Amino acid sequence: EVRVWDVAAEMCVEEIAVASMGGVTSIGSSSLSDTVFVVGMSNGVVRVVDRRLAARQSVVASWREHMQHAVRSVRMRLEQMEVVSACESGIVKTWDLRHKEPVYTLDTLADPGADVGRRLVAMDVHESAAVTLTASESAVRIWNQRGLAIGAAAAASIAGRSANSTTTAAAAYVKSLAGYGPARAQAAQVSAAALHTYLPVALLATDDGRVGIVQASQRGARPTGLAAGRAHSAL
Repeated sequence: EVRVWDVAAEMCVEEIAVASMGGVTSIGSSSLSDTVFVVGMSNGVVRVVDRRLAARQSVVASWREHMQHAVRSVRMRLEQMEVVSACESGIVKTWDLRHKEPVYTLDTLADPGADVGRRLVAMDVHESAAVTLTASESAVRIWNQRGLAIGAAAAASIAGRSANSTTTAAAAYVKSLAGYGPARAQAAQVSAAALHTYLPVALLATDDGRVGIVQASQRGARPTGLAAGRAHSAL
């Protein structure tokens, strides 16, 4: 189920059942509505819920095209009547709320010539531009509506250091003291990513405590790490 909270009162004001054999793994909504939202499930199901309807009729759309892969992220564009979902295998699907089949499918991890990773970590869609961001553990890419990568950056390029660098080794040592096991040198991985609300740029964070900015380019995919820094501790 999904719970709606009154933040000021710190109270649950509504419980909404989204019947499924899988648990809720992601949830998204549109700034245009506080009554309609979309949920992604661990069994690959995507559902759109309208809070204004009775409990048994509240699920107004349901899709099962992600083939048992957990849905990592869901986003909604109500002005375009669209829902965008992404599963951990890297498949991103765009749905029209009026249809049962996806209108567009993008495989973000199917580039054999690049280190695109093996698992999708995050997905985001721009509020006003027709661009989508996807992030695997090793790279972040920005896509246009034709399925072309128009911006890209690898986690290693943002870190700016090799796996044997002092920074990475020190972070591994600190984690080993916290009970993570023996310290081992390991390349940085993407832990989170999101698009800017208005600009065609993305922010990504790596698990060694660094952040970077990726900018879209009209020329196609290219590394575009504009800025990187230690914005927070490696812990």
